[in-house]
Amino acid sequence: MKKYQDLLKGAAYVTQFGFTIVCPPIVMAMLGLWLQKRFGLGSWVIMVFILIGLITAASSAWSFFRTLDRQEAKKEAVYKEKTNYNKHG
Repeated sequence: MKKYQDLLKGAAYVTQFGFTIVCPPIVMAMLGLWLQKRFGLGSWVIMVFILIGLITAASSAWSFFRTLDRQEAKKEAVYKEKTNYNKHG
């Protein structure tokens, strides 16, 4: 059962990472397109909003990887604590 739990957790991480990378640029491009049509602005608006979306996606991905790294460090610390045979007491 533990094997399947780890597999599902990995699949959830991959899916979350995919949404983290893909959604912000798409949403921002749609917002830029809407603003362009609504207010008659130039094509530069779409490019600016796509750039904002890409920066947001990169920031979210960085945060996601930092969170995963912290979780792994915490698991490693617990494992080391459990397997430390040099304790005297």
